[in-house]
Amino acid sequence: LLRSIVVFGVLYWGLGAALDATNEAKALFANQIGAHGLLPIGGGWTLSLHDAWSALTFSFNNVFRPLSSIGAEAVTPQTANWASAMFYGYGPGWTFFLRLLVTIQAVFSILMIFLSALAMRRRFQIS
Repeated sequence: LLRSIVVFGVLYWGLGAALDATNEAKALFANQIGAHGLLPIGGGWTLSLHDAWSALTFSFNNVFRPLSSIGAEAVTPQTANWASAMFYGYGPGWTFFLRLLVTIQAVFSILMIFLSALAMRRRFQIS
């Protein structure tokens, strides 16, 4: 269970790094062609250890409070944090993909918790 938190946390952080890199590429392209008003210069947000911690916290919340992090009140476009940038900074297609990934993690974690409880029941022969 702890491994899945770390794996999904690293996955979220890695996806953020990939998206941040595409924004930097857009900014570089905008600087090269001189279209300073057309594309975001310096794009998005920069990854840091704070973002890594936020990704792990996001993953932890998905495990112990399944589907709570994709609700409308959990992540709003007005907040300036990691999850807000991931959900609202890259368009509706990316938001759908991220919500799908969060749902897969939630189902996986519920299944792992259930199987862990069955293993403990069998180990201690609780009937």
